[in-house]
Amino acid sequence: MVPILSLWAPILVSAVLVFLASSVLHMVLTYHRSDFRKVESEDALMESLRKLGVGPGDYMMPYAESPAAMKDPAFLEKKKRGPVTVMTVMREPSMGTSLAQWFVYCVVVSVFAAYIAGRALTHHSDMYSLGAVLYELLTGQRPARAENLEALLKKITELDPLPPSEIRKDLPKEIDAVILRAMCKDPAKRYPTWGEFALELSKAVRQVLPANAIPDTEKYVALKNVEMLAKLADAEIWELVNAGRWTRVDKGRSIVKENDKGASFFFLAEGEVKVTRGGRLLNVVNHGECFGEMAYIWGGVLPRHATVESMTRLLLAEFDPAALGRMSGGAQLQFTRALVRNLVDRLVLANTRISR
Repeated sequence: MVPILSLWAPILVSAVLVFLASSVLHMVLTYHRSDFRKVESEDALMESLRKLGVGPGDYMMPYAESPAAMKDPAFLEKKKRGPVTVMTVMREPSMGTSLAQWFVYCVVVSVFAAYIAGRALTHHSDMYSLGAVLYELLTGQRPARAENLEALLKKITELDPLPPSEIRKDLPKEIDAVILRAMCKDPAKRYPTWGEFALELSKAVRQVLPANAIPDTEKYVALKNVEMLAKLADAEIWELVNAGRWTRVDKGRSIVKENDKGASFFFLAEGEVKVTRGGRLLNVVNHGECFGEMAYIWGGVLPRHATVESMTRLLLAEFDPAALGRMSGGAQLQFTRALVRNLVDRLVLANTRISR
């Protein structure tokens, strides 16, 4: 629910717009002038009302104090003879007062409209729906079942569903809290944002993945945090996630060897590797960096010029030209620019070392 005070600006703007629009409709346009008709002998009628001392107010003729009085023969006779009248006697009209009252009315209406809009459906409704879908996917049954719609609505609004782990014993209890919070009866107690929901869900999903599985969220976060890929949009990052072959590599394993053929390059998401040539240490590559770009740029024409070996346990992504070629043109362009910038930075660093 959106706090009503946070909507003061749209409330005021809408009240002003309604006030101006209604003023134009009633003061400029002429269609409403036929709403009232002139009474014959207007002066005589007004003089009679003055003599009777009829003060300002709303009047009905004939008048009945109660539904029972409306059945009185005298009332019925007056009504039959007529005229039946609803009359408003006003004080001396003041245009300024009338406009001020009308503007206040517009503000009150705008406040009620904002209140209703603030309690309208938000992303929490979609979050509940997603939670219900995940519940059924995990357990094989819906969170609430009933013979008819009325009973189903009562169960949804009054009863909490069973935790998924009580239905499927192989599910970790960590996933119960995530799913049930997304389906909480009170929308304010659900996750405030989709980001928080996604983060907690990804943590819980890790509990049910195979031991060597690499969650897509882990791949995405690894690429998203790379400085050279900062200009890639989220959709382009996901294209890179899907284009790579992701593996975990134990310590002391050779990833590429000097003079081997190859056209792919590698992204180091976690860990460290050492780069050697002829047994001589050339560089140490840390997480968030790439290696093997020259072979990729040359298209595999030249052999690998160095050996790369893991110094720690790694999370590694390998990208080959065919997989990258299936990415969208925009993603390829942005990625190629990032790759070139990375190579330029390395060349600058190499030149600096040589100059020393």
